[in-house]
This record gives sequence, C-alpha cells and structure tokens, in this order.
Amino acid sequence: MTFKKIFLTAGIIAVGAISASASTIIVDNAPGTPNGTSGAFSYIGKGSSKDYMGGSRYDIYSMEVSRVNGLMTVRINTKFVDYNTKNGLNFGDLFMSTEGVDGRPVWDPTGDPADGYKDDNSFTTGTQWDYVYDLNEARNLTGNDIDNTSAQLHELNDYDLTKSGDRNNFKYGSSRGNKTQLYRVKDEDDAYANSFGTGSVETSTSNNYLQFVFDVSGTQLATAEQIAFRWTMSCANDIIEGVVDFAATVPEPAALGLLLLGLAGVGFARRRARTT
Repeated sequence: MTFKKIFLTAGIIAVGAISASASTIIVDNAPGTPNGTSGAFSYIGKGSSKDYMGGSRYDIYSMEVSRVNGLMTVRINTKFVDYNTKNGLNFGDLFMSTEGVDGRPVWDPTGDPADGYKDDNSFTTGTQWDYVYDLNEARNLTGNDIDNTSAQLHELNDYDLTKSGDRNNFKYGSSRGNKTQLYRVKDEDDAYANSFGTGSVETSTSNNYLQFVFDVSGTQLATAEQIAFRWTMSCANDIIEGVVDFAATVPEPAALGLLLLGLAGVGFARRRARTT
C-alpha cells in the first residue's frame, strides 16, 4: 500500500471512530429481543410487568443521544409518532438529571435491573430530575413536521414528590402505575428555577422517530460527564430511562492522531501532485 493510501485510510478510520463515539444509544427491549442486555428487561417501572402496554404502537425502541459543541440532540425511536394526538394522547416532556442525590448515582431507579426496575415509579425513584425540555405546543405534532419555537429548556426547582404541593407541579401517565409515572410539567411557575432558550421538536412518521435539538450552553448539561434521561407519552404505556456516559464518548487521542495523520497525508499527496 502506498503512503498516500495509508494516510487516507487512517483519516477515514479516525473519522469513523469519532463519529461512532459522538452518540450513545439507550435500548429499550423486552427479554430475549435483539440488542438486549443478557436477556434482561430494559426500564419498565412500576405499574406493569411488560416492556410496553396496549400494543406495539406504544413501543419505544431506543433513544439516541449526542452532545456536540453545546448542542444536545435526542432522538426517540417509537411508532407512537403515528398515534400521537389520537384519543387525546400526546408527547411527554424530556426529563434529565446531572447530579445524584446525597452522593448516589445520577440515575438511581429503585429495584433490580434484571426485572426492569419494576418497583420504580416517580415517587419511589432515587433519581432527581433537575432539567426538563418542555415541549409546550409541540407535544401535539403529527405527520412529518418540525416546530422550532415552542419547546424550551428549563432547570427544575428541587422537589419532593411525597409532598402534595410539589407533586401537583407535574402530570403523570394515565395508564401505568396508577398515575405515578412522571410525564410532563404542569405548573411552570412553581416548577422552574431557570429558563433557557428554545429548540426544535421534529416528528417523522415515515421513519418512526421523535427528535429534540436544543442548546445546553451555560447549563450543567453542557459539561456533565453523566446525564440520565427519561421520556414517556401521556399514557405512559412505555417508558424509556437510562444514563449516558459522555466521558466515555469523547474521541480518543489515538483517533484524533489518526485523523491529523490522514489530513496531513491528503495535503502531502496534493503537494506531490502539483510538483510532478
């Protein structure tokens, strides 16, 4: 292989390595399904022993998360985008956590991962959600559409859901867990500590995804090494929760070195071509 090809190959490998490390996928599968973890459940939560209820139209397959230059992109892969707003159902808000309570993990659901944390709900969980991407008017999007003005990022006040005053600041899913599964913010004046910029909400019924893109600059979401995520629809027939380790997704120095090597090789090859 010539030096030119070696340089180009190194560059391609590096770009692939960096692209692959730029996003993380939280998988939400029932036992024994592809991409499952040792046949164990993904997050289920209290209220059902099933991954999803009411048929496959409520199934959440996965969540793809990336954070690049202060811009957070969260794509939720689910067929529910075809069913949103039917029978009064709609999209929930995206909840995020950057700090564990009393030194505990950022994502700290109650129960056993082997059974999908089926004892966990919003009143028993050890996870304290401290940010929310509030969809507002965008929660009723249908078809293949995008809303660039309605959704907004907020920091939440500290709350205790065992107290009715705090509990009443939120809304809960109508089906799973007898209305104990957090789904959206209700009372914005009491729930929010700080508010930030707006972002986009996009639906694709042709590709079965719901996507959020918003700027997290100036918040803990921009620098946190670990962030927990939670999303569900208004019925909470399926819930996706999990944690993303951004420290593990930073491009390795070796990959950056390969990229620089590849770029240097391209420049060298061009100079050679001009002089021959």
